[in-house]
Amino acid sequence: MPYDTDGDGMSELIVTYTLGLKSQSSTVVQLTGVNVGDGQWHNISVWRERRQLTLSVDSDGDGYSVTSTA
Repeated sequence: MPYDTDGDGMSELIVTYTLGLKSQSSTVVQLTGVNVGDGQWHNISVWRERRQLTLSVDSDGDGYSVTSTA
């Protein structure tokens, strides 16, 4: 979901996830540095491997990515 979290006018990408345990709190992954609310199309990918999640935007070119471990 694109959301302007810091008031700079750029819409960052935020993903919230849990790994299936009801007792586990949600993990939030936020990708900053790319404006996904700029009216252009973007390629967004989410990869999960065990407890690690990688969020990428425009990885086919000069893209951005962030990795989080829950």
